[in-house]
Amino acid sequence: ECPPEMERAAELAASNLRNWTEVRAAYLRYRTCDDGSIGEGFSDSVSVLLSERWTTLNSLGAYTYADSGFRQFVLKHIDESVPGDRLQKIERNADRRCQSAHNGLCAMIRASARAAIANLPFDQSPKDGAAQR
Repeated sequence: ECPPEMERAAELAASNLRNWTEVRAAYLRYRTCDDGSIGEGFSDSVSVLLSERWTTLNSLGAYTYADSGFRQFVLKHIDESVPGDRLQKIERNADRRCQSAHNGLCAMIRASARAAIANLPFDQSPKDGAAQR
């Protein structure tokens, strides 16, 4: 259950997370509030980091290997609320830019991105209609 005062703070924080340390701190503090617009905010922050700041994968890896709940949280937020072109970039990053130490994590990220792309409404699918490989 998410108390109203925590809900407001979570909504402000969720879509403005700039690195994996901030995402993890928000997850630990607000995970009980993870639905609706707050969940979409988390999805926005997670997807921007995975599409535009892929070089931070080592940091994500350290947190997700230590905390499987956080790993599931990140994977859950690679979802249909994310724009198709961003999902496609996440899939390409996981496919082409993965460091061997993170092959398992990259496979999970890639699978989540592919599933989200497959579930997008047709008018929100990536521009070419399918994920590029």
